[in-house]
Amino acid sequence: MLMMPEAEAVIRLWERGEREHPIDRALSILSTFTSRTRETLVALPIHRRDALLLSSRVAAFGSRLDGVAGCIECGCKFDVSLDLPDFSAIALEDEGVVEVNGRAVRVRVPNSGDLAEAARAADPAAAERLLLGRCQPDGYSDEVAAQAVDRELERLCDASSLELRVACPECEANFIVPVDIGRFFWAEIAGYASGLIEDVHVLATHYGWAEAAILAMPEPRRRRYLERLQ
Repeated sequence: MLMMPEAEAVIRLWERGEREHPIDRALSILSTFTSRTRETLVALPIHRRDALLLSSRVAAFGSRLDGVAGCIECGCKFDVSLDLPDFSAIALEDEGVVEVNGRAVRVRVPNSGDLAEAARAADPAAAERLLLGRCQPDGYSDEVAAQAVDRELERLCDASSLELRVACPECEANFIVPVDIGRFFWAEIAGYASGLIEDVHVLATHYGWAEAAILAMPEPRRRRYLERLQ
């Protein structure tokens, strides 16, 4: 069962994740929350990785996601919220087949290893070519095949994509906000870990307790001590 890790583990995750590329950071989050090996997580198709990130986020902070959107027309900033879906009930496909000039071309959803290789490419165009090539094991590389593979990957990953349809309260423009669950979840983890450090500072300064003792406290008890210092 997924749940928020112990306070010390969250702080270690924060310290490590600050130095990592977002691809590696997502793996660190999942390793902390699920106790799965990094090798296992690297091999997960991206849509399954994101579904696991989503489940971990719900376990840590609940199913409601609150944020701020910027209007694409007038630039107005406004609050938005999203009730996160339960991806465990959604059937996800890891592979598909498309027909290109009479040939059956196999397609697989990329994993974190594929994304890491693409991130090291010289430019976005090279990254796209590398990623599409890795996702079609049969090795067809012509433009027609690339376009077909791209469309199939979009279809395979569509079930796990998070989007929020919003209307600007100022100019009433309608647009779609894509939600990067890895980036959003990391920001929440960083904020939570920073709050833990502040709790340690306040309680250690006032009571002289050791960091380990403060972090080992159940959160409700720690809150009660902090409330008495206000």
